[in-house]
Amino acid sequence: MTREAQLSEVRRRGRSVRTRYLTIHALANDVGVWRVGLVVPRLGHTAVERNTLKRRLREIARLELLSLPGGYDVVIRASGPAYSLDYWGLREAVLSALERLSLR
Repeated sequence: MTREAQLSEVRRRGRSVRTRYLTIHALANDVGVWRVGLVVPRLGHTAVERNTLKRRLREIARLELLSLPGGYDVVIRASGPAYSLDYWGLREAVLSALERLSLR
C-alpha cells in the first residue's frame, strides 16, 4: 500500500497495537491477500539508517506476513527506538505485535 488514503483508512478503522518499537494497524480486506504499508519517519536519523530500517521491515513482511491465510491491510509505523534494533530484534517486535493483534 502506498497511497495516503489507503494508509489513513487502515489507521482510522483498523485495530492497532503499540509497542516500544512499532505501532501496527490492521484491517481485514476483501482482496484476500495481505497488503503492507510502511511508515518510517526520519526522527533525526540519516537516509542510510532509514533505508536500512525500511528494507528490514519489508523483508520481515515478505517472509512472515504475505504467506499467512486471509487478507489484511497492515500499516507498520516505526518509532525512534526501532532504529537501534538488528534484523532479529525487529522481527521479534513485529511478530509479538501481530500476536497481540491475534493475526498470527
